[in-house]
Amino acid sequence: SLFSTVAEGNRFYGYLNSLQVFIEAAMMFIAPYIVNRIGAKQGLLLSGAIMALRMLASGVVDDPVSISMVKLLHALELPLLLVAIFKYIVVNFDSRLSATIYLIGFHVFTQMVTTLLSPLVGELYDELGFANAYLVLGGVVTTNLLLSAWLLEGRTGRHSAEMAKMTGG
Repeated sequence: SLFSTVAEGNRFYGYLNSLQVFIEAAMMFIAPYIVNRIGAKQGLLLSGAIMALRMLASGVVDDPVSISMVKLLHALELPLLLVAIFKYIVVNFDSRLSATIYLIGFHVFTQMVTTLLSPLVGELYDELGFANAYLVLGGVVTTNLLLSAWLLEGRTGRHSAEMAKMTGG
């Protein structure tokens, strides 16, 4: 509805998705440097902050360029999230379990939550409209971000502390 024709909107969306893929690929090279520099917990929190900004901004912007900029934030968020998750797992758990913890603790859980929340989010869209639904969702993400800042273990997680005791460090 933001474009004069459906074809023009589809073309613009295709270009935008292509740009997002290239930015994500570039960020996959940069994200390990950022996460190593700031730490796993801070990497997760940075990714969450970008997500909160993206969700809240989705409820505020209403022109194609602004919507595009908000959509491109996901290209920054996702690589940081993926690298920070693995780093957090390795720092805080036995590294031999990292793939299992990722698959079950993150990926399966994410899919289950998505399945359970989809009808509720659809109801939010119907009751509040797109913009207000995204403002509510952004508020939920922001609340979870603040809770995560308090609950996530920092650089010296359980596994790191145990390893330091065993190695005398």
